[in-house]
Amino acid sequence: MSIPHQLIGSLELFQGLTESELSLLGHHLKVEEKQHGQALFSEGDLARSCFCLVDGEVSVYLEKDTGEAKIATLKPGASIGHMALIDRKRRSATCRVSSPKAVIAELTHDTFDQLFSAQTSLAFKVMDNLVMDLVGHLRENNARLVTANQERNQAKMDRKLGSVRAEMREQRIDTGKIEIDALE
Repeated sequence: MSIPHQLIGSLELFQGLTESELSLLGHHLKVEEKQHGQALFSEGDLARSCFCLVDGEVSVYLEKDTGEAKIATLKPGASIGHMALIDRKRRSATCRVSSPKAVIAELTHDTFDQLFSAQTSLAFKVMDNLVMDLVGHLRENNARLVTANQERNQAKMDRKLGSVRAEMREQRIDTGKIEIDALE
């Protein structure tokens, strides 16, 4: 299965590529259709490639003590498992098709390494897109952490203030026995 160059160019990872670069890349992408529930990869798998979602939806899951927890649903154009092109580590999550079907384009390490070793502008543009996407995710997650920290601190303060208010109610100061001199 192949996809038109214009469609490849609309994928986040391949934006900004020239027509000739898209044509070259098109020969190296493995494109396949997957059905609902099919995994692209599972948490802990060796990473051998990254994927781009051409059509459909893919959900991302993390393994928890209570089972799997869905943390995101990716839409067409999204890159999936692209950290693997940089760090070659094991997969940090499980990704499965969550729509009735999905069309997935796969870029293997080997292909990316060949393009990068040849020092093609294509490889540098893809790497730039990859870095910009990862930086965007880092900024998003930093903002979430700051918000979560602020909410946690506010909850702590509310609990402490609640304790102080309760103590004040218990002490019930009799203000009838206090005289206050006016300052002149």
